[in-house]
Amino acid sequence: QKKLAASNIVLTDTLLLFFKAHWEFMAGLNPEHCVILKGASIEWCQVGKSKRFNVFEVGSSVPEQSFLLQDDDFTLANDWFCRIED
Repeated sequence: QKKLAASNIVLTDTLLLFFKAHWEFMAGLNPEHCVILKGASIEWCQVGKSKRFNVFEVGSSVPEQSFLLQDDDFTLANDWFCRIED
């Protein structure tokens, strides 16, 4: 089981891009991870999936992968959830 780590995330119309540092996107560097949003799933995590609060999971079938996203502030976590879901 992997631990949650801080990431800098960029949301586009079709992708969710993960970068280690905020400047990497502006510098045109490749993301550390990339989630294709077409056909992706998103759902709030049930109790037991994570010890943290406000955790949701984004899963993509191309390639098969999933990521847990979390913010201590529910308003921010919910805003990300809604934008990704849209």
